Amino acid sequence: MRRRSWLGVWLLAGLISSRVEAEEVRIGYRVQDFDVPTQASYPSDITTGPLGDLWFTENQQSKIGRLNSDHHIDEFATTSVVSQPNSITTGPDGNVWFTESNVSAIGRITPDGTVTEFPLPNMFTHGIDIATGPDGNLWFTESNASRGLIQTGTIGRITVNGTVSEFVVDQQPFAITAGPDNALWFTALGVIGRMSTNGQSRSFPIGFVDATDLRDITTGPDGALWFTAFGTDFSVARITTDGMASAFPLPPDVVSDSGNIVRGPDDNFWFTNQFGGVTRLNLAGTYDDILLTDQDAEFTQGITVGLDGGIWFTQPQANKIGRLDSLAFQSLNVPNGAPAGLAHGVDNSVWYADAGGNRVGRIDPNGSLVQYELGGGHTPTGIAVGDDGGSWFTNQEANTIGHITADGDFIEFAIPSPPSDPQDIVRGPDGNFWFTEFDAGSLGRITPQGVIKRFPISAPALTVGVHPRGAPSSSNPQGIAVGPDNNLWFTDRGMNMIGRMTTGGDVMEFPIPTAGSLPWGIAAGGDGNLYFTEYSSGRIARITTNGVVTELGTPVSESQPRYITLGPDGAMWFTENGANRLGRIARDGRITKFDLPDDNSGPTGIIGRDDGRLFYGLFNLSEIGYVDLAAAQPTPTPTPTGGRPTATPVHVICPGDCNGDATVTIDELLVAVNIALGSAPYSACVNADADGDGSVLINDLIAAVNVALEGCILP
Repeated sequence: MRRRSWLGVWLLAGLISSRVEAEEVRIGYRVQDFDVPTQASYPSDITTGPLGDLWFTENQQSKIGRLNSDHHIDEFATTSVVSQPNSITTGPDGNVWFTESNVSAIGRITPDGTVTEFPLPNMFTHGIDIATGPDGNLWFTESNASRGLIQTGTIGRITVNGTVSEFVVDQQPFAITAGPDNALWFTALGVIGRMSTNGQSRSFPIGFVDATDLRDITTGPDGALWFTAFGTDFSVARITTDGMASAFPLPPDVVSDSGNIVRGPDDNFWFTNQFGGVTRLNLAGTYDDILLTDQDAEFTQGITVGLDGGIWFTQPQANKIGRLDSLAFQSLNVPNGAPAGLAHGVDNSVWYADAGGNRVGRIDPNGSLVQYELGGGHTPTGIAVGDDGGSWFTNQEANTIGHITADGDFIEFAIPSPPSDPQDIVRGPDGNFWFTEFDAGSLGRITPQGVIKRFPISAPALTVGVHPRGAPSSSNPQGIAVGPDNNLWFTDRGMNMIGRMTTGGDVMEFPIPTAGSLPWGIAAGGDGNLYFTEYSSGRIARITTNGVVTELGTPVSESQPRYITLGPDGAMWFTENGANRLGRIARDGRITKFDLPDDNSGPTGIIGRDDGRLFYGLFNLSEIGYVDLAAAQPTPTPTPTGGRPTATPVHVICPGDCNGDATVTIDELLVAVNIALGSAPYSACVNADADGDGSVLINDLIAAVNVALEGCILP
């Protein structure tokens, strides 16, 4: 290996590089099955409870099952032995609610197993599907009910106190979900329906559906509704809130006839397969059969996402509850290592600082490893990559900054005035490399030529706001990142603040609301903000470039989040060292967690690659783990396979004129009032909608009354 002399540098004698064909540890999509204690119970639907337990309906035995975190199943009988519970969901009140297919009632079960049933107004109807609405009530679809001479369906609303209201819709509804527009969306016979929380509905015919069997529906991360269909040449279709529908045809190698669907923790869609198994669809329209089971013995039905990031589903015929990893976990062995910081290389390689192994390594795009042995007493922790493909890294124990060129040359630069305890490093917007000096209370800058300058973090005179109670008074910078404003942003564990430094050395610090949070990692997001981890308080926070801090989600004690990065799927990913998990913050702010397959693996640094692969260090296992993110694939605009729905209302000349005779009668006014109250479908008198906004409100009724009194003004 070539070595170069340099004034003011240390040369590490005996530096050895080696190429290692890394041993791949394949785990993939783990599958688990859990037997339901009561035989022939036919588990149908499943939901994740407020405490993280899995709740499911046992249709044939009229019971509700609960699967605890230790995988023990408890069973609770419903009030009626013939109730046949069907759909189930978690309510806004912390209880679980369910429909019953053989009695006219909606059921509620508390976390301790107490069951209460609320009768429906019509004893000849029963609930089908149920969901929590945007108004804090439960909404459910009902079996066919006859209203006058028109065969219609009903959608019910039940408050958490058990008060039931019913609203007539044009078609028999089936599945229901809360939409992104604060309304309820449902599947029906050949249409997708929308109902406002005041009970007004409209329908969108799906013209490209030959069969009339539309199944389940859910809201996607793109703000559209995604639904499944049975007996068609596609399994999943999409409809926007303004009614534009598109389908995603099945490829010939995918075996699927879709059932229930859920937005996964990875922002893909997961749905049960009537042929047996679970299929995944990403936003780009790519289907993957992740799990195939026997159709006759183990077909799948209900599906939900667990707090562990797993996909949970029911297998009615097999009398089992199943679980499937939503990520295929794989890893590369780093013998006798303990990887900490990771960085993305210009050639799509991944560099890592191996703190426990006293070396720096590179994972080539083909998966092989090149490792550079530094010798004892270095403990590299942070790493960054330059435009030339070489890496720069912090040696915590040696108090140096190291540099390895793309050709393997090694140079080591001593940091002035030890101890410095350098932690993290990043390539700055000025082409230099900036690093945190934990013990020196400074940021350091090193030029590509190896010249180091220290920038002390000044006293509280340059801070913004008041120190939280109990905050220490010494600066200890830990993580560092370049912000969208081309400044350096860093976590200050000692001051419990987030700092901002210009490339000229001007510093401003911003307090974190939670005292003693011990901020650790920091990274720029795709939304123009920065995100950082709070190691001690167990949560993630966001800071704007103006210094406004927002703490996200609910703090999780002892989860110990450390490193964070912008993933190739546009989401923020972070490691939870104490909880042994990966975490993800979607672009719409939803936080999900993924349990790692091996206990106490000690996840540390994390970084994404251009091809959608996400890498993370497993400090305690001497491994680099990785997963492939299907959601990272590009999302094209789907080609519409059906026209815009014909039910879109248009402005009318004679408001309230239902039959088109240019007059408005008392009977027509009553129809308009019934539409406004939700007791008649929108289609009963489309012209009652005077302003064409898809609903009938008081202004529309006033317009109809004026026409009745003064006559219709025709062109």
